[in-house]
Amino acid sequence: MVAWKLFDGDDARWDDALLALPDHNVYQSSGWARHKLSQGWRLRRAIAGDRAMVQALYKKFPGGSVLWSRGGPVGEPSLWNDDMRRALTKGLGLCYFRMCSYREQNAEQAAALFSAGWKRPKHPFNRALTFHFDLTKDEKTLFDGLTENWRHNLRRGQKRCAPPVHWQDPKAEELIKVYRRMEDWKGIKEHFVEGELTSLLSHLKDGIILMRADAQDGTPVALRACVRQGDRAWDLLAAASNEGRKNYASYAIFWALITQCQKLGVKSYDMGGADPDKARGVFDFKKGTRAKLVEFLGEWDWSTFDLARRGFGWALKAKGVGDS
Repeated sequence: MVAWKLFDGDDARWDDALLALPDHNVYQSSGWARHKLSQGWRLRRAIAGDRAMVQALYKKFPGGSVLWSRGGPVGEPSLWNDDMRRALTKGLGLCYFRMCSYREQNAEQAAALFSAGWKRPKHPFNRALTFHFDLTKDEKTLFDGLTENWRHNLRRGQKRCAPPVHWQDPKAEELIKVYRRMEDWKGIKEHFVEGELTSLLSHLKDGIILMRADAQDGTPVALRACVRQGDRAWDLLAAASNEGRKNYASYAIFWALITQCQKLGVKSYDMGGADPDKARGVFDFKKGTRAKLVEFLGEWDWSTFDLARRGFGWALKAKGVGDS
């Protein structure tokens, strides 16, 4: 049987090993870890030979710790067991551990997780749904596959906005301005503070692909970014001002981002989650691309003291930890 142990190598070795596993994702990468460390999290990593890995962020509290693994573990689900939990939580006192796997839903694997002591959290952070856009098809085939309404809105955006550009080396304050314009007209809370975006741009710099759409006078009215890892990419940032919305800039900029990804060898694009109940407009936008709606294994939790599990889970959701 493969034994779990704490990983003692450097970031480069971690990332190389991660890319060798079929369900690798950016949220288990060293770049994402460094970004979250800058926000007060600590880090533990464990490996089971070359068959499974897990990167967990954690915070310590009097008497115990809370661990959160977004996108992890990766590798064989049959190994996501008590041996893994012991390796990660040794010396951390009373622990609550939540993970969120982005593997596609599989009834047999879900049953194995239940048998290994995992439970479904009472208060999940997000819906276990996303859209996967297959970029192995040529641009014309992708375009023809769009719904008629999506194609119509794309043409509107391409006509009314200046051609989207690949935005390289942006300043966080420039991105914040677009977000604030969007938040003002929508009347919603702030998505980011400037320090968060600075950290994100710094630690994921090599993988970020960012596009910008401008009004005819050169003012940025929309942005969209993904982060690339190998031949996959994940939606990362998206914002549009009221002017951008009226000019259908979101359609033009998403299409420009997709074509840029194809040029760089990306074959699969994760559109960053889907929730038809809480974000119907966003859901319909993504659905209109005719990307594949995928349910993934999603969130599971465990605690050394089971009676505390629900309380920990509720507290983490209230603090918005699911975005970490």
